[in-house]
Amino acid sequence: MRTILTSVLAIGCFLVLIFGNLHWDKRTSVGARPESDVEGSTVDKEVQEVENKAVAKEDVFVIAQNWPENARTVLEMRLKEGVPLRLAIVGSPALGGANGWAERLQKELVSQFGNSVIEVGVFTYDMHSLEFVQEKAYEEVVEFEPDVLLWEPLTLKDNGLVVIEHSHENILFVFEQFTDKPVVILQPPHPIYQARYYPVQVDALAKFAEQEGFTYLNHWEVWPDPNSEEILNYLLEDQSAPNEQGHELWYDYLAKIFLSAEQ
Repeated sequence: MRTILTSVLAIGCFLVLIFGNLHWDKRTSVGARPESDVEGSTVDKEVQEVENKAVAKEDVFVIAQNWPENARTVLEMRLKEGVPLRLAIVGSPALGGANGWAERLQKELVSQFGNSVIEVGVFTYDMHSLEFVQEKAYEEVVEFEPDVLLWEPLTLKDNGLVVIEHSHENILFVFEQFTDKPVVILQPPHPIYQARYYPVQVDALAKFAEQEGFTYLNHWEVWPDPNSEEILNYLLEDQSAPNEQGHELWYDYLAKIFLSAEQ
């Protein structure tokens, strides 16, 4: 009987040792990391990211030196928070689509600043400002939550359809839809040949911007005289938008403001 009991205890101890060893092997195999993971530790990556951000900050304010002061202030605040500034470029088909000044500016901004510093959205609407409000097309811009709004407020689209006062009311209405008010930078669409009422609309837009405290970018100053035939060299045949040469002119004007280090 004693022999049998001793044998049972011995077998029991042997089994305990085997299962204990297997359990330990399982724990150590789950907890261990390959050498490649250890070499690229998260601590090292975090340090590298901080260093990269520090280097970027030194360049950011050189590139943004010609930004409007209130936009630079927001940029500095976003850098301190460690989140990218959001810039929305909004307007009519005069923005130009894939080959236009707006998407080119978008690409260059992200290229120069980096997507950790800036996010850029381009929003194009083939409608006048009353439709923009009535159809609530502005909602996708509001959802983007921009910090800075570079806005061509459909002024040419309003020509002959929406009176000046209502155009301005539509701008203010859309602005009020933002919970956190963005920095607003207004600019007119492109000039057109020998227009009569349209220049009056554009002059009124400039005065409205000053009255409301919005920045106004008068890129018309770099275009040829709209009353001369030379302007036609920069526009599509129907004058609905700039041609390639016109987009180049418009882009160069804005690049001197938003990408000054590259000029």
